[in-house]
Amino acid sequence: MKKILFSILLILPVLLLAVSCSTTSSGERVPDSDVSLETEPVLNTYEPLDLTPVVPVSSDFLVKTAAKLIPNTIKKTEQKLASSKDAASRFSLLAEAGKNYVMYANAFIQHNAQLLPMERYDEQYAELVRAKAFYLRGRDLVLDALDAKYTGLRSGLFSVDDEECEAAIGMLQKEDIENIYWCAAGWLGAFSLDPLDSDLLSTAPSAMKMLENACELVPDYDNGAIWDVLCAYYAAAPAEMGGSREKALAAHEKTMEISGGKTISPYITYAQSICQPDSDSEGFVESLEKALQTKKPSGTTAGVAYTISKEKAQYLLEHKDDYFLDW
Repeated sequence: MKKILFSILLILPVLLLAVSCSTTSSGERVPDSDVSLETEPVLNTYEPLDLTPVVPVSSDFLVKTAAKLIPNTIKKTEQKLASSKDAASRFSLLAEAGKNYVMYANAFIQHNAQLLPMERYDEQYAELVRAKAFYLRGRDLVLDALDAKYTGLRSGLFSVDDEECEAAIGMLQKEDIENIYWCAAGWLGAFSLDPLDSDLLSTAPSAMKMLENACELVPDYDNGAIWDVLCAYYAAAPAEMGGSREKALAAHEKTMEISGGKTISPYITYAQSICQPDSDSEGFVESLEKALQTKKPSGTTAGVAYTISKEKAQYLLEHKDDYFLDW
């Protein structure tokens, strides 16, 4: 019997891509980092995070450039935040910084770490701990922005009372769609790396509900990106947290309908979130091969995202035997 990886998989199309979010290869949980993230965070109280990539990034020129650009952008944004007093400016800067933290966590920390071989497990583990901290930092920065706009939003989202949570989500408007997406992406990214974290375990459904509401506000956002996230969440989460295979399949169909089957991420999501749990190795390979057949989109950001997604799809194909039992 070949080795098999037991993990909770949530796919986040960050940087316009979908990269799997899982526990470490051994199945151990990723513990809380030493980053201070208080209930009512204030930017200036955050502990600094190391923005230096520890593991090598792709050899692709655009990817390597993005890996250097995003940390520099984050630093400059936080410098502006430290001196900004204007409410509108602070809102924009908080949202931008939060988005970039989530992007960097997914594309240049977690993704790289998960491509490391088993013999580099300690390094992989340390990087996934760091990725979780970045996801939470990004989530909280976006929440800072939204909570300043909608008083009580944060407390409602973290409330154990369903009515309070739904009332908070009901404040959000169509114009908030991008911030909703990145906030939920950071939230679920952290949860997928550490599903045993009690705080994340109890609040992850709030992120799911934010995305469901976002689908009502802008159903075709980013070529169906939100539906793609929901597909992965529904497939991985237990029924008590809103999960269901039927809902996952419906969300995937919606993603494919909106994207026209032309984007790479839904195929990776389907392979990992549907085929892998079903032990459908043929479907797994077929979906990933379709992912590799999609065309690279125009635009620098989309091109970077596509390159990283393609690298992920290729890796999954080459390591197929790690995910299926061979009887």
